[in-house]
Amino acid sequence: MHCHYVRMTAVEDVLRRHGYSMSEQALAAQLDALLSLSDQGSGGIDMSFADAAYLARYSGVADASDADLTAMDARSAARATAE
Repeated sequence: MHCHYVRMTAVEDVLRRHGYSMSEQALAAQLDALLSLSDQGSGGIDMSFADAAYLARYSGVADASDADLTAMDARSAARATAE
């Protein structure tokens, strides 16, 4: 029986590899603060159902799939972390 051990890369390892010298705890605290700011409001506007339906029909922009939304969330978190 062969066992393959896969080493998980820690966030702290990734940060060091890219020139950031901070702990995972410090990163988590900063990320929490940044995400808390974004929870305070989207900065968007309210749109009527008729306006939303018009844009959906004529904008040419397709709805994002669940996988697309998950990938966008991951990229946003990574971008926020890098900033």
